[in-house]
Amino acid sequence: MSSASIAELTATIRALTPVDRVELFYAIGIGPSRHERMRARDHALREMGARMLDVASGRDMARRIHEALEKYAATGWRFERNRRSDPADPLRRLAYAVLRCNSGEVPSFSTIRAVLAGIENLSAVAKNCR
Repeated sequence: MSSASIAELTATIRALTPVDRVELFYAIGIGPSRHERMRARDHALREMGARMLDVASGRDMARRIHEALEKYAATGWRFERNRRSDPADPLRRLAYAVLRCNSGEVPSFSTIRAVLAGIENLSAVAKNCR
């Protein structure tokens, strides 16, 4: 493979959204790093928030996202987690991405709220507050 081809492939991968990049890693049999998975999870959470235009506050938005993820985890996730393709519904696809990137666990309300507020690493913030 020539250096031009490698550079083009690298540019293409970098242009993907974090969620699509993680799915690419899974598709070619490479487990994405924890950092990549958390970036993709956070991206999917922000996308879910962006679709909730009728919410008055960030706290309400985080609560609604958490409730939607809890509901999806208890219903559709059980059947869709081992599928090769993502769900067709855009909101369900984002919920699928959040759970897949978070080892099947629903992120806590405080984690969702921190992600929506733009805090990158909640554990680092907690360590600095001690």
